[in-house]
Amino acid sequence: MPFDWNVTRLAKQPIFVHEEIHIPKSFKEFTNTPSYAASMNGYEITGRRLIVDPYTSGDTVIAHILLNKVDIENIAKQLPNGADTMSFTLAPAKPNVVTSSSVLTDFGGWGIRLGWNPTQIAANSQNSLQLSFFDAFTEQPINGDVNYDLKILDNEGNTILSKTNLTAKGAVDTQTLNLPGNGVYNIQINIKSIIGSTGLPDTSRVGLARGNVVIPSTVTEDESPRVPEFGPVTPIVLAIAVISIVVFTAGNRGIPKL
Repeated sequence: MPFDWNVTRLAKQPIFVHEEIHIPKSFKEFTNTPSYAASMNGYEITGRRLIVDPYTSGDTVIAHILLNKVDIENIAKQLPNGADTMSFTLAPAKPNVVTSSSVLTDFGGWGIRLGWNPTQIAANSQNSLQLSFFDAFTEQPINGDVNYDLKILDNEGNTILSKTNLTAKGAVDTQTLNLPGNGVYNIQINIKSIIGSTGLPDTSRVGLARGNVVIPSTVTEDESPRVPEFGPVTPIVLAIAVISIVVFTAGNRGIPKL
């Protein structure tokens, strides 16, 4: 899609890009994998920036690519002069699912840093999970209390842990989790409202964040988008031109001129 990569323009605009790709589950050569590789203009998209959701739609896998202002500015500084498009690719990858250390909501523009303690995730153990909520546009902490739900699902979409009506005072909360046996699980954090200085719940920017819990695993920090070190080329690649892309600014769910 056409995109203005002018660094000065980006510095003045609190921008967030959400690309949503729908893949029929009948396309088994593409969907029979727990891992995907994505890129934008050749820059690898990893960690919280790529969320794959096989649960919401019964016959479709939905991949979400989420890039905030910091991500876009970092890429803009490395692009060659004259770049005027934003082009995405998505492909199956060798299984390499890791436990999420941060996640972004599908809508609303929020993020959550996940502080696992201990960082060694083990089966049938207890973990103290610190959740720190931040604004995905600026990566600054949310100024207020966050009302949210927390859920963990198995790879069949069955709920194995659910906590509702939780509150992160000052946008930080800690939950004690009794982890299940070995496997790959989906963690979901549903932000329902933000209570700021007015004391009234703001529901204008609600959203659902998804990530992974891999048992056993060791948690590592997310990396910034980078040019990948190319190995063998994946035989099936989706080159995405314009597929359900949403670009919006803080406080505005509309689509501004790019």
